[in-house]
Amino acid sequence: MTTERPIEERLTEYAAAMRQSAEGMLDGAALIEAKYGKKAANTGGLRDGARLYVLVAEDIDKILAGEELRPFVVEGEV
Repeated sequence: MTTERPIEERLTEYAAAMRQSAEGMLDGAALIEAKYGKKAANTGGLRDGARLYVLVAEDIDKILAGEELRPFVVEGEV
């Protein structure tokens, strides 16, 4: 049996999980860079992903606070 929870509670948990994941990604990048050197480690994508997670978490916080989101563009290479 599952209990339905308010969307606000779920979104707050999602934002916290995204921040925790971003922190882990940055920690992992630092460990890789420490072992192989920043140039050889190629951790840019990992760091970019962490930044995106933090941006989304911040937007979730703004939505929950009733703030209007400003438009933004995400650029990258595939």
